[in-house]
Amino acid sequence: MSREIKHFASFSTTKKIFNIAGIYDTIEQVRVKGFFNNIKNMKKIILVGLLLSVIPFFAFAQDADKNDFNNSREKEKELNLTKKRILYSPELDKSIVVFPTVCYPKRENQGLRKVLGSNDYGWAKKVLDIGTGSGILGFIVLKNGAKNVVGTDINPAAVKNANHNAKVLGYANVFKARLVPKSRPQAYSVIGKDEKFDLIISALPWIEAKPANMADYSRFDEGRVLLRSLIEGLRSHLAENGKALISVSGQSVISLVFELASKYHLKATIVGRGLPATDGSSDFVTEECVIELTVI
Repeated sequence: MSREIKHFASFSTTKKIFNIAGIYDTIEQVRVKGFFNNIKNMKKIILVGLLLSVIPFFAFAQDADKNDFNNSREKEKELNLTKKRILYSPELDKSIVVFPTVCYPKRENQGLRKVLGSNDYGWAKKVLDIGTGSGILGFIVLKNGAKNVVGTDINPAAVKNANHNAKVLGYANVFKARLVPKSRPQAYSVIGKDEKFDLIISALPWIEAKPANMADYSRFDEGRVLLRSLIEGLRSHLAENGKALISVSGQSVISLVFELASKYHLKATIVGRGLPATDGSSDFVTEECVIELTVI
Protein backbone atom coordinates (compact mmCIF):
# COMPACT_ATOMS: atom_id res chain seq x y z
CA MET A 1 0.00 0.00 0.00
CA SER A 2 1.42 3.42 -0.98
CA ARG A 3 2.10 6.16 1.54
CA GLU A 4 -0.65 8.33 0.05
CA ILE A 5 -3.26 5.58 0.37
CA LYS A 6 -2.15 4.90 3.95
CA HIS A 7 -2.53 8.57 4.81
CA PHE A 8 -5.97 8.68 3.19
CA ALA A 9 -7.05 5.55 5.09
CA SER A 10 -5.74 7.03 8.33
CA PHE A 11 -7.58 10.33 7.64
CA SER A 12 -10.84 8.50 6.85
CA THR A 13 -10.57 6.44 10.02
CA THR A 14 -9.72 9.51 12.05
CA LYS A 15 -12.69 11.40 10.55
CA LYS A 16 -15.04 8.61 11.58
CA ILE A 17 -13.68 8.64 15.12
CA PHE A 18 -13.96 12.41 15.34
CA ASN A 19 -17.53 12.38 13.99
CA ILE A 20 -18.53 9.97 16.75
CA ALA A 21 -17.23 12.42 19.32
CA GLY A 22 -18.77 15.40 17.51
CA ILE A 23 -15.32 16.86 17.01
CA TYR A 24 -15.23 16.90 13.23
CA ASP A 25 -18.49 18.89 13.12
CA THR A 26 -16.90 21.35 15.51
CA ILE A 27 -14.01 21.87 13.08
CA GLU A 28 -16.52 22.59 10.31
CA GLN A 29 -18.28 25.11 12.52
CA VAL A 30 -15.03 26.88 13.22
CA ARG A 31 -14.17 26.99 9.51
CA VAL A 32 -17.57 28.52 8.59
CA LYS A 33 -18.18 30.91 11.50
CA GLY A 34 -14.62 31.94 12.02
CA PHE A 35 -12.02 30.82 14.47
CA PHE A 36 -12.47 33.52 17.14
CA ASN A 37 -16.27 33.37 17.04
CA ASN A 38 -16.16 29.85 18.54
CA ILE A 39 -13.95 30.30 21.58
CA LYS A 40 -16.10 27.80 23.48
CA ASN A 41 -14.95 25.06 21.10
CA MET A 42 -11.24 25.68 21.63
CA LYS A 43 -10.95 22.76 24.03
CA LYS A 44 -12.21 20.39 21.36
CA ILE A 45 -9.80 21.84 18.83
CA ILE A 46 -6.92 21.22 21.23
CA LEU A 47 -8.17 17.65 21.70
CA VAL A 48 -8.12 17.20 17.92
CA GLY A 49 -4.49 18.26 17.82
CA LEU A 50 -3.59 15.82 20.57
CA LEU A 51 -5.31 12.94 18.81
CA LEU A 52 -3.59 13.76 15.52
CA SER A 53 -0.22 13.70 17.28
CA VAL A 54 -0.95 10.26 18.77
CA ILE A 55 -1.93 8.57 15.48
CA PRO A 56 1.68 8.32 14.13
CA PHE A 57 2.70 6.64 17.42
CA PHE A 58 0.10 3.89 16.96
CA ALA A 59 1.20 3.40 13.35
CA PHE A 60 4.79 2.98 14.56
CA ALA A 61 3.65 0.52 17.24
CA GLN A 62 1.85 -1.58 14.62
CA ASP A 63 4.98 -1.68 12.45
CA ALA A 64 7.01 -2.74 15.50
CA ASP A 65 4.55 -5.56 16.21
CA LYS A 66 4.85 -6.76 12.62
CA ASN A 67 8.63 -6.73 12.86
CA ASP A 68 8.51 -8.72 16.09
CA PHE A 69 6.21 -11.27 14.46
CA ASN A 70 8.46 -11.59 11.40
CA ASN A 71 11.51 -12.11 13.61
CA SER A 72 9.83 -14.62 15.93
CA ARG A 73 10.55 -17.64 13.73
CA GLU A 74 14.20 -16.70 13.46
CA LYS A 75 14.40 -16.43 17.24
CA GLU A 76 12.51 -19.69 17.88
CA LYS A 77 15.59 -21.87 17.94
CA GLU A 78 17.41 -19.46 20.26
CA LEU A 79 14.43 -19.34 22.62
CA ASN A 80 14.24 -23.13 22.72
CA LEU A 81 17.83 -23.18 23.98
CA THR A 82 16.96 -21.00 26.96
CA LYS A 83 14.09 -22.95 28.44
CA LYS A 84 13.33 -26.48 29.55
CA ARG A 85 11.08 -28.54 27.31
CA ILE A 86 8.89 -31.56 27.94
CA LEU A 87 8.98 -34.63 25.68
CA TYR A 88 6.56 -37.54 25.85
CA SER A 89 8.13 -40.90 25.01
CA PRO A 90 5.75 -43.66 23.89
CA GLU A 91 8.53 -46.19 24.54
CA LEU A 92 8.63 -45.13 28.19
CA ASP A 93 4.96 -44.14 28.34
CA LYS A 94 6.24 -41.19 30.35
CA SER A 95 7.42 -37.64 29.80
CA ILE A 96 10.95 -36.41 30.38
CA VAL A 97 12.36 -32.91 30.66
CA VAL A 98 14.93 -31.64 28.15
CA PHE A 99 17.29 -28.96 29.45
CA PRO A 100 18.47 -25.93 27.42
CA THR A 101 21.16 -26.78 24.80
CA VAL A 102 20.34 -30.53 25.08
CA CYS A 103 19.01 -32.29 21.97
CA TYR A 104 15.22 -32.43 21.90
CA PRO A 105 14.73 -35.81 20.17
CA LYS A 106 11.31 -35.24 18.61
CA ARG A 107 12.35 -36.53 15.16
CA GLU A 108 15.93 -37.58 15.83
CA ASN A 109 16.72 -41.23 16.68
CA GLN A 110 13.10 -42.40 16.39
CA GLY A 111 14.29 -45.51 14.57
CA LEU A 112 16.73 -46.43 17.33
CA ARG A 113 14.13 -45.74 20.01
CA LYS A 114 11.70 -48.02 18.19
CA VAL A 115 14.25 -50.85 18.00
CA LEU A 116 15.21 -50.46 21.67
CA GLY A 117 11.58 -50.20 22.74
CA SER A 118 10.54 -53.42 20.97
CA ASN A 119 13.17 -55.77 22.42
CA ASP A 120 13.89 -57.34 25.79
CA TYR A 121 17.25 -56.47 27.38
CA GLY A 122 17.14 -58.65 30.48
CA TRP A 123 20.42 -60.16 29.26
CA ALA A 124 22.21 -56.77 29.36
CA LYS A 125 23.75 -56.40 32.80
CA LYS A 126 25.69 -53.28 31.81
CA VAL A 127 24.89 -50.79 29.04
CA LEU A 128 26.88 -47.84 27.69
CA ASP A 129 24.92 -44.93 26.19
CA ILE A 130 27.36 -42.72 24.24
CA GLY A 131 26.07 -39.16 23.78
CA THR A 132 23.24 -39.73 26.22
CA GLY A 133 21.66 -36.26 25.99
CA SER A 134 18.44 -36.36 28.03
CA GLY A 135 19.10 -40.03 28.82
CA ILE A 136 16.08 -41.27 26.88
CA LEU A 137 17.80 -44.23 25.17
CA GLY A 138 19.24 -45.50 28.43
CA PHE A 139 15.86 -45.26 30.15
CA ILE A 140 14.22 -47.27 27.36
CA VAL A 141 16.61 -50.21 27.79
CA LEU A 142 16.25 -50.02 31.58
CA LYS A 143 12.48 -50.21 31.21
CA ASN A 144 12.97 -53.25 28.96
CA GLY A 145 15.08 -55.20 31.43
CA ALA A 146 18.65 -53.85 31.37
CA LYS A 147 20.27 -53.82 34.80
CA ASN A 148 22.61 -50.81 34.72
CA VAL A 149 23.38 -47.93 32.33
CA VAL A 150 26.37 -45.61 32.08
CA GLY A 151 25.70 -42.50 29.99
CA THR A 152 28.36 -40.16 28.61
CA ASP A 153 28.11 -36.71 27.10
CA ILE A 154 30.37 -33.77 26.29
CA ASN A 155 27.65 -31.25 27.22
CA PRO A 156 27.56 -30.52 31.00
CA ALA A 157 23.87 -29.62 30.71
CA ALA A 158 23.18 -33.06 29.20
CA VAL A 159 24.91 -34.83 32.08
CA LYS A 160 22.81 -32.89 34.59
CA ASN A 161 19.72 -33.44 32.44
CA ALA A 162 20.14 -37.21 32.21
CA ASN A 163 20.86 -37.62 35.91
CA HIS A 164 17.85 -35.43 36.74
CA ASN A 165 15.53 -37.52 34.57
CA ALA A 166 16.95 -40.72 36.06
CA LYS A 167 16.04 -39.49 39.52
CA VAL A 168 12.52 -38.47 38.49
CA LEU A 169 11.89 -41.78 36.71
CA GLY A 170 13.24 -43.84 39.61
CA TYR A 171 16.46 -44.96 37.87
CA ALA A 172 18.93 -42.97 39.98
CA ASN A 173 20.50 -46.13 41.40
CA VAL A 174 21.01 -47.79 38.01
CA PHE A 175 21.80 -44.85 35.73
CA LYS A 176 24.81 -42.54 35.99
CA ALA A 177 25.97 -39.99 33.42
CA ARG A 178 29.64 -39.04 33.06
CA LEU A 179 31.04 -35.82 31.59
CA VAL A 180 33.35 -36.09 28.58
CA PRO A 181 36.04 -33.36 28.45
CA LYS A 182 36.12 -31.22 25.30
CA SER A 183 39.82 -31.97 24.97
CA ARG A 184 39.03 -35.70 24.62
CA PRO A 185 35.84 -36.09 22.59
CA GLN A 186 36.48 -39.75 21.68
CA ALA A 187 33.79 -42.33 22.44
CA TYR A 188 35.55 -44.06 25.35
CA SER A 189 37.51 -41.18 26.88
CA VAL A 190 35.78 -41.54 30.26
CA ILE A 191 35.48 -45.33 30.12
CA GLY A 192 38.02 -47.50 31.91
CA LYS A 193 40.47 -49.50 29.80
CA ASP A 194 39.08 -52.79 31.06
CA GLU A 195 35.46 -51.64 31.36
CA LYS A 196 33.16 -53.79 29.23
CA PHE A 197 29.48 -53.65 28.35
CA ASP A 198 26.88 -56.12 27.12
CA LEU A 199 25.24 -53.43 25.02
CA ILE A 200 26.57 -50.15 23.62
CA ILE A 201 24.07 -47.70 22.16
CA SER A 202 24.49 -44.32 20.49
CA ALA A 203 22.48 -41.89 18.38
CA LEU A 204 25.41 -40.35 16.54
CA PRO A 205 25.57 -36.77 15.22
CA TRP A 206 24.67 -36.63 11.53
CA ILE A 207 26.59 -33.55 10.32
CA GLU A 208 30.34 -33.55 9.67
CA ALA A 209 31.23 -30.07 10.93
CA LYS A 210 32.90 -28.27 13.81
CA PRO A 211 30.52 -27.48 16.70
CA ALA A 212 30.24 -23.76 17.45
CA ASN A 213 28.61 -24.25 20.85
CA MET A 214 27.45 -26.96 23.22
CA ALA A 215 24.09 -27.35 21.52
CA ASP A 216 25.89 -28.23 18.26
CA TYR A 217 27.55 -31.34 19.69
CA SER A 218 24.33 -33.33 19.37
CA ARG A 219 24.37 -32.69 15.60
CA PHE A 220 28.00 -32.03 14.64
CA ASP A 221 30.89 -34.51 14.66
CA GLU A 222 34.02 -32.88 13.27
CA GLY A 223 36.05 -35.39 11.27
CA ARG A 224 33.63 -38.13 12.41
CA VAL A 225 35.83 -38.50 15.49
CA LEU A 226 33.04 -39.88 17.66
CA LEU A 227 31.88 -42.41 15.07
CA ARG A 228 35.39 -43.58 14.18
CA SER A 229 36.53 -43.94 17.80
CA LEU A 230 33.33 -45.77 18.77
CA ILE A 231 33.81 -48.47 16.14
CA GLU A 232 37.59 -48.62 16.58
CA GLY A 233 37.28 -49.35 20.31
CA LEU A 234 34.21 -51.57 20.13
CA ARG A 235 36.05 -54.91 20.39
CA SER A 236 37.85 -53.71 23.52
CA HIS A 237 34.68 -52.64 25.32
CA LEU A 238 32.08 -55.20 24.30
CA ALA A 239 31.57 -58.09 26.69
CA GLU A 240 31.40 -61.63 25.31
CA ASN A 241 28.36 -61.99 23.01
CA GLY A 242 27.74 -58.27 23.37
CA LYS A 243 26.59 -55.93 20.62
CA ALA A 244 26.22 -52.29 19.69
CA LEU A 245 23.20 -50.49 18.28
CA ILE A 246 23.90 -47.14 16.64
CA SER A 247 21.87 -44.75 14.52
CA VAL A 248 23.45 -42.76 11.71
CA SER A 249 22.13 -40.68 8.83
CA GLY A 250 23.27 -40.24 5.23
CA GLN A 251 24.44 -42.81 2.70
CA SER A 252 28.07 -41.73 2.94
CA VAL A 253 28.02 -42.24 6.73
CA ILE A 254 26.32 -45.62 6.40
CA SER A 255 29.02 -46.65 3.94
CA LEU A 256 31.69 -45.45 6.36
CA VAL A 257 30.20 -47.58 9.16
CA PHE A 258 30.37 -50.72 7.00
CA GLU A 259 33.91 -49.84 5.89
CA LEU A 260 35.11 -49.38 9.49
CA ALA A 261 33.26 -52.50 10.63
CA SER A 262 35.14 -54.55 8.03
CA LYS A 263 38.43 -52.94 9.04
CA TYR A 264 38.00 -53.85 12.71
CA HIS A 265 36.49 -57.30 12.09
CA LEU A 266 32.93 -56.49 13.06
CA LYS A 267 29.67 -57.57 11.51
CA ALA A 268 27.35 -54.70 10.55
CA THR A 269 23.64 -55.27 9.95
CA ILE A 270 20.90 -52.74 9.26
CA VAL A 271 18.07 -53.51 11.71
CA GLY A 272 15.84 -50.45 11.43
CA ARG A 273 15.16 -47.09 9.90
CA GLY A 274 13.65 -43.84 11.13
CA LEU A 275 12.38 -40.47 10.03
CA PRO A 276 14.74 -38.01 8.37
CA ALA A 277 16.73 -35.85 10.76
CA THR A 278 17.01 -32.12 10.07
CA ASP A 279 19.52 -29.53 11.19
CA GLY A 280 16.69 -27.11 11.99
CA SER A 281 18.00 -24.28 9.84
CA SER A 282 18.06 -25.55 6.26
CA ASP A 283 16.56 -28.05 3.85
CA PHE A 284 19.18 -30.63 4.83
CA VAL A 285 17.38 -33.89 5.57
CA THR A 286 18.60 -37.46 5.68
CA GLU A 287 16.99 -40.72 6.76
CA GLU A 288 18.07 -42.37 9.99
CA CYS A 289 19.53 -45.86 9.74
CA VAL A 290 19.88 -48.20 12.75
CA ILE A 291 22.89 -50.53 12.53
CA GLU A 292 23.77 -53.48 14.77
CA LEU A 293 27.47 -54.20 15.27
CA THR A 294 28.82 -57.48 16.65
CA VAL A 295 32.28 -59.03 16.97
CA ILE A 296 33.03 -61.66 14.33
